[in-house]
Amino acid sequence: FRSILIPFQTTLMNYRVSSDFQSPVPFVVYPFIEDGESPRASVDVTLKLRCNLPATLHATGVVVRIPVPKSTTNVSQELGAGQTAEYKASEKLVYWRMKKVASGAEQQAKFKLAVSEKGKTTRKEIGPLSLDFEIPMFSCSGLIIRFLRVFDRGSPSSPLRWVRYITHSDSYVIRI
Repeated sequence: FRSILIPFQTTLMNYRVSSDFQSPVPFVVYPFIEDGESPRASVDVTLKLRCNLPATLHATGVVVRIPVPKSTTNVSQELGAGQTAEYKASEKLVYWRMKKVASGAEQQAKFKLAVSEKGKTTRKEIGPLSLDFEIPMFSCSGLIIRFLRVFDRGSPSSPLRWVRYITHSDSYVIRI
C-alpha cells in the first residue's frame, strides 16, 4: 500500500495594518505634470516609480492606474524596457504595467494627454494613482511566522515545513 502526497496551497492568515509600517513603503511615485508645449491642448505627465524593497527582493505584476481628465481624447507614451501602457477611454484610465521591478530600481514613463478642452481643473483631474503588486517573501508590517503547526483531523500526515510570505497590495493609493 502506497500513499501519494499532493502538495497544496492555502491562505492561513490575512491581516490589515492600520498603523505606520516598520519598514519603508514598498513604492514611492514622483509625479511631474506640465502643460504641453504643442499648439493643441495637451498635458504632459511624467511618473517616476522607485522600488524601496530590501536588496534581495523584487515586486511582480506591478500595475499603476492613472486617472486622466474627462476631456482626454488620446494618450501617447514613452516607456522603458519591460513596460507597457494602455489607455482605456471608457474608464478614463491609463494602465502602466511592469512584470518585475527589482529593489532600488527606478522606472519612468511619460504620457502626453491630448485634451479637447483645457480648463483650470484639468490638472486636478489627474490622480490619485493606485498600484497593484505582489512581493514574494516580504512582510511590510514586520510580522514574521517562526513556527507553524497545522492540525488536520483524521490525517496523520505532517505538512512541509515551509511558509511563503506574499505581500499583496489591496489598497495602495498615492495622491499627486
